[in-house]
Amino acid sequence: MISGWETENAYQLKFGNGYRGFAKEESNLAHRQFLGSSRPFKMKVFVAHPHNKTVTPLLVIKRPYKIIGGELEVRDSNKNVIGHVKKRFSVTSRKFIVTDHSGRECYSLRASHVIGKCFSIYDSKTSGKTEVGRIKKQWSGLLQEMYSDADNFGVEFPPGSTYQEKALLLAATFIIDFLFFENNNKFQF
Repeated sequence: MISGWETENAYQLKFGNGYRGFAKEESNLAHRQFLGSSRPFKMKVFVAHPHNKTVTPLLVIKRPYKIIGGELEVRDSNKNVIGHVKKRFSVTSRKFIVTDHSGRECYSLRASHVIGKCFSIYDSKTSGKTEVGRIKKQWSGLLQEMYSDADNFGVEFPPGSTYQEKALLLAATFIIDFLFFENNNKFQF
């Protein structure tokens, strides 16, 4: 807020089972300052075990540099590809496609360009027309909303989703934050 310098993003995670986690962006200073929300990055996600206080790596998320759009590759802690999250062009909405490790589409995510703070999750394995979950930007309070880029998100995972699908939808939350909420003073498509 004082310097105007873009810093690496850090996230606190709260899981429904009582576990907590955190994610930390790794990116180049020049990329952060000059490419802004279009920058490439690597993000590591960790989980903290509440009983023995150990921290375990969970995911590695990589975003290559893209002039337009966004794409993430998601890997587990053993470096196996879980899948990808890709932004799709749409005139009427904000849209993402979530694919598994074999490239098969699992979910699509859509939000209105006008209201756009809630992304509905649609199951691509079925008709793709019924909402099965949500990724929603939540109100953070007046001061936080006005004076920082810090945002709160909630994810309602689809019933019966696998660990890998949940990991991909968590990664989708990060790219949604980068593309649409990283910079509070500009509206992005």
